[in-house]
Amino acid sequence: MNKLILVLFVAISSTIQAQDYPFKSEVVQQEGMSALDIYLKSKEWYAKTFNSAQDVIQMDERGETLIAKGITKVDYSSMVMGKEYITPMNIYFTLTSRFKDGRFKYDIIISSVSSETAPVKYPYSLYVNAKTEEGVKEMFQQFNLKASKKTIEKSIIANTDFCNAVDNKMNELIDSLKSYIASTTQAGDDW
Repeated sequence: MNKLILVLFVAISSTIQAQDYPFKSEVVQQEGMSALDIYLKSKEWYAKTFNSAQDVIQMDERGETLIAKGITKVDYSSMVMGKEYITPMNIYFTLTSRFKDGRFKYDIIISSVSSETAPVKYPYSLYVNAKTEEGVKEMFQQFNLKASKKTIEKSIIANTDFCNAVDNKMNELIDSLKSYIASTTQAGDDW
């Protein structure tokens, strides 16, 4: 059974074109802070948030831009032959931060997802599109698979739940960044 699933994953991945999914973009006001101050707080947040800021930061233009490629985890629940399976999924994303005096802009792009147990990456947009009946049918047609009405309904629920979990995880990440930048140094830190 595991070999069949792995073969199916490989077959699917060879037919899917990578499509980055623009998740969110926002300009955040930070009155009274210079671009350099916002940049430094952001870089500190990157270092504390990711296991190794040096490994995730792809571009670092002091006081202007930080670009990081990160991975976060979300569980995906699916039904296979009437049994529920929870699969830990890796979410691959790019976080770009740009800085100007009094504000910063971030952009998050989710590129792909993969199971922790299989090395194959799938475009996140595949899951987003498969939150509707038409999207699920299109996905199944693309792979020459047939699905019953019940399977389609369960797929819609699983993909919607998964995308909501990804949304929540990415929003938590952004809220953390915004809160960290907005925080000021505590009294007594001026040694």
